[in-house]
Amino acid sequence: MTVILYPRLARTIAMCELRELQTATDSGSFTPKCLDFLISRGISSTAPAETGGEPASETHLSDLRETTINAAMEFGFPGSPLKQADIGAFGSTIGRLLNETMSLIPGEAAREEIWSYINLRLLPDLAAWRYLKSIGTKGRFLGTPWIRNAFGHLWWRAHVLHDEQAKDPWHLLDAGLKEDTYVQILERAGMTAHGHVARAIAARCADICRTESNHEEVNREWIKYLRAKSSLTPLGILSAERLQALIEEAVESTRCVD
Repeated sequence: MTVILYPRLARTIAMCELRELQTATDSGSFTPKCLDFLISRGISSTAPAETGGEPASETHLSDLRETTINAAMEFGFPGSPLKQADIGAFGSTIGRLLNETMSLIPGEAAREEIWSYINLRLLPDLAAWRYLKSIGTKGRFLGTPWIRNAFGHLWWRAHVLHDEQAKDPWHLLDAGLKEDTYVQILERAGMTAHGHVARAIAARCADICRTESNHEEVNREWIKYLRAKSSLTPLGILSAERLQALIEEAVESTRCVD
């Protein structure tokens, strides 16, 4: 795979552009078109790494924007707000798309300047549409932390849950999990530090999603139990069998609650 090096937006510039975005969306009558001035800046004031891959061309960046916007239109962008019930599916769709088309490696994907560029220059209208109610939360638009910013966390979700051993490598993104469940799994360092742990947890959540009507509550409770256990026993060092046994213990713990 050819590694593509994306423009990097320095934090000082990103902070200024975030303030511009917040001002432009503060009128109470937000439309994505009001952020065209950020998109028009393109790759000015940015620079990719000098070595280690191929700098992203303007054609590639334009294609990435077009493909992502087209996918978002299936969820109502730009005219209709994202429905609560569609948040998980939106995240999985966009995360998979970014993971498949960006040609990023984890080392690059961990850089805040790349996601600041994506959030504030390439897709600011989509980021603002998705997080219109939290425009004031800078972590959604700046590239750090990656577990919270608009598109970085979706790339990492797809990266961590991609299951190369499965017939359908993306089955964990297509399992119908709710956004809260993904957050429970992927915003906890002890669970995402080892991909096989996150995938095992997500797979069990998917099983419960198919069989329990109150699956969100059930998954939240047993993951909470597992997280408490992980403070004493690092999950990443367990064998597959021991990890699965601990997961089942956590699930059973929720069934014992009156």
